[in-house]
Amino acid sequence: MSSPKTTHSQLTPSDCGRPPQRELDLMFDKAGDRILLSDFGGRFSLSRKVSSGGMSDVYEGTDLENGNKIALKIASSESIPLEYANRYITRESLALGKIRHPNIVSFFGTGQIEGRNYLVLEFVEGDSVDDRVRSRPFSWPDASAVLKGLSDALSAVHERGVVHADITANNVSLSPAPDGSVRPVLLDFGFVKFMDPILDQGRTPSEDVVLGTFRYLAPEMVFRAISPDFDHRADIYSLGVLAYRMLSGYYPFDGPTDYSILLKHRDEPPKPLSGLPGLPPEADRMILKALAKNPSERFQTMAELRSDLDRIPE
Repeated sequence: MSSPKTTHSQLTPSDCGRPPQRELDLMFDKAGDRILLSDFGGRFSLSRKVSSGGMSDVYEGTDLENGNKIALKIASSESIPLEYANRYITRESLALGKIRHPNIVSFFGTGQIEGRNYLVLEFVEGDSVDDRVRSRPFSWPDASAVLKGLSDALSAVHERGVVHADITANNVSLSPAPDGSVRPVLLDFGFVKFMDPILDQGRTPSEDVVLGTFRYLAPEMVFRAISPDFDHRADIYSLGVLAYRMLSGYYPFDGPTDYSILLKHRDEPPKPLSGLPGLPPEADRMILKALAKNPSERFQTMAELRSDLDRIPE
């Protein structure tokens, strides 16, 4: 079977600081409309599928020029129309093209094949925070190190006028570093909100659609009575949920249905973590402040949250 033409879109920002990437030479299985996992004559070789979701599939591959691993993320129409899956890939490329940070997945290029948008990204080794917390909760020193890396990353995101809007335990990888430490890496920028209203057009198919993971959503992302819109402080709330889960092993708000969880985000105060062994009282207060229902009562910036983290003893 001959390889279809692969074209690079104009979505890659010119200021991303990297040379233009070569086209990916991919092959499709026409019967299954899936990428065939084999070696190709271009710059990249794909070896296996890493994950499959309703909006995208991710493959592990190799950059044949330097031997580095890459991840190829390609739009999937498994659960939503391809138009919307492509839109989220486009938005992710625009967001990642604005930001370079050691705690954010690196972005190498973007393009389209057979009508499907794709991204070429850093392949991040290591378990997700979710994998780790299912095994055992984090100690405060370990959680603090992860939270510091993520708060620094999100400060960089917010400074570029972007809200991540989907901070979850599954969207943070723990990449082992050569010195034995762990580098938290923030992934999956498909649901981002751009503070520039022109860039943010078309984020959702309609106003009544809520994007994100319900156990992590800030109340103002769902209930317009709290705020007609949301900003970077929604990420502060979601980071508070993540911290709570890392330390306790459970969510601050849970329930039998998605809507029951959303109502708890809006109406119920989180249970303090003061009874956890080894948790400084200052850490408990920091998390509860991040989880304030009213955005004006939270930390107002990630830098402010990071400063508070620095003052908490380990």
